[in-house]
Amino acid sequence: NIAVPINFASIAKKLKFHSPKSICSEELGDVRAQLVNCRPRIIVVADLFWPIIKKLEHFSGKTYGKDVLETRAMRLAGDHLKAATMIANSGVFPSNKTQGYVLRRLLRRALLAIKKLGLNITSFPFDEIVGEVAAIYNDVFPELAKAAKEIAQVFSEEAGRFEKALNQGI
Repeated sequence: NIAVPINFASIAKKLKFHSPKSICSEELGDVRAQLVNCRPRIIVVADLFWPIIKKLEHFSGKTYGKDVLETRAMRLAGDHLKAATMIANSGVFPSNKTQGYVLRRLLRRALLAIKKLGLNITSFPFDEIVGEVAAIYNDVFPELAKAAKEIAQVFSEEAGRFEKALNQGI
């Protein structure tokens, strides 16, 4: 099991949903539980996802919501990179065992989505995405900003290993 300590009550206050039919409730506590209860197009409107999506739009030159496949790739990359950042912040490194394997799989799935956006994964600006995640969660995880550079470096190294594996046909 991966244990990432999160103050969900503090994070839940940052969520803003604008759908009258939304059954999202801050009483659920868990951000994931709230998002599961919402329609998929509402997920990225949440303050916790939108800044990451905007960065991905900027890097790729694509517009969120214009193409279904590109929109899905942006959502997937944003969500997985955010989750991977939080896991890495807890001291987990990509590996083939336990929590490290989960982190590796999250990163590699995000990297495939980044490739679908037409971006080069070996030169992807992970520092900007990790920095954005750190800014979003600054009130709850102030230590994330201090670790952002190291986390981005770990992600870049994993991207290089994944690119090499893809080129070898694995």
